[in-house]
Order: sequence, then C-alpha cells, then structure tokens
Amino acid sequence: MAPRVFISWAHTADDWSDDRTRAWEHAIADFAYLLCDHGVHVDVDLFHYTEQGIDWTRYGPQAIAAADIVLMASNVPYWERWEGRNRPTQGAGVAREADTLKGLFNADQTAFQRKALIVVLPGESDECIPHELRRVPCYPVRSLTFDGIEALLRLFHGRPAYPAGQVRSAPDLPPAPRNAGESALRADRVDVEARLAALDMTGGQESGMPQVRRRLLLQQRLARLTDRIAEHERGDGRATTQP
Repeated sequence: MAPRVFISWAHTADDWSDDRTRAWEHAIADFAYLLCDHGVHVDVDLFHYTEQGIDWTRYGPQAIAAADIVLMASNVPYWERWEGRNRPTQGAGVAREADTLKGLFNADQTAFQRKALIVVLPGESDECIPHELRRVPCYPVRSLTFDGIEALLRLFHGRPAYPAGQVRSAPDLPPAPRNAGESALRADRVDVEARLAALDMTGGQESGMPQVRRRLLLQQRLARLTDRIAEHERGDGRATTQP
C-alpha cells in the first residue's frame, strides 16, 4: 500500500519577491508530483486550491492526522512560523500545522518521531532548523529527480539499499589439534636453524649486526625452542607463547 504523505510548507516570506515566491511554489509542486510518480500518495494544499468548500482552518490539522508521514519543507519562513517569530497576520496555516505536530509530540513522542520528517529542497539549507528538531530525521533533496528522492522512496516503500544480511548456519570450526603448539615450535626451530646456517655461509654481517652477536642470539633462541619442544614431548607443554 502506498504511504500517505503530507507536505507542510511556508508559502512566502516578507522579504521575498513575487518571482521567488512563485519559484518556491513550483518547486513544492514539482516535488509533490515527483513523489506521486514513484508510488507515494501525496497530499499538499496546492492540490486543493480550486476545491469548492475547502475549510482551510481545518485542512492542515486533518491532513496531518490522516498522513503516515508529514514532510516539513525546510526554509527560514517555515521555521519562523514554527517558533512563532512570524508576523501574527501571516502564515496562519503553517502555524496551525506546527501546533498540531507539537500537540502530537506532547501526546505521544514516539508517534511524533514516526510521523515527522524534514526535507531540504534544492537551494535551501538545514542550518536554520531549530535545535529542538535535531532529533527529527532530515533528508536533503539535492535535485528534483529520482536520484534526488531515492533515499525518501526507500524509506517510504521499505526498500533499504543495504538490507540486513540473512543469518546462515555457522561453519564447521573444529578445535585445533592438541599438538598444534608443538608444530608451531618445530616450525620456528627449523627457521632458526636455517638462519644460523645462512649466517655461517655469509661469514660477515647480517642486517647490520656483527656476526658473532647475531649467532649468539639465534643460538639462545634455538635452545629455548628445543626446551619447549621437549616439554611438549613429555606432555607438560603449556599454551604456546613467543619463545
């Protein structure tokens, strides 16, 4: 079933030109139609402008109640209305919608968190979002294209880009053989013996260390390895440690 989404948006600001107001209205309309084209049931006041008998004092709160998700379109005038900083003669519709969402928060914080989302359309910013709403998920829409709304569509339709992996049966992981420690010690002893033999053949320096001191260190290590192997052969070997 297609999710029901309501777009809450502020129409204009005191310092906006008519051209900017129209451009913002067109962006909201394009965004709404783009969601509709991709399987989302969208409601926005633009769709009701010519509807006879529409009651604008009740429209916003009722649309919020009916929606699964409310998208708050972020810009400065929207958050002015949210915080009550707008002129009291302007923006009553968004102010009512903000009050409805705040009422939902007061009644059920979990329900508010499930319903409320913030979208940042092209040309707008998330910097003006009130700190009290930083808990609300915010989705940047960088372009009014499929790519621009893909993250929203995945959320609305429950189609994550990276679904959780399916847990399968554990692999066969047998315990290590009891003589694994002895095998490692024997391999180390073979390595040390080979390095001693190579040192005897060079008759000079190895890695910048005098030959006599290098041979002495290798011989000491060989003796420790030999002792450890003997412990394992007697059956009293402990967990392998670095010799």
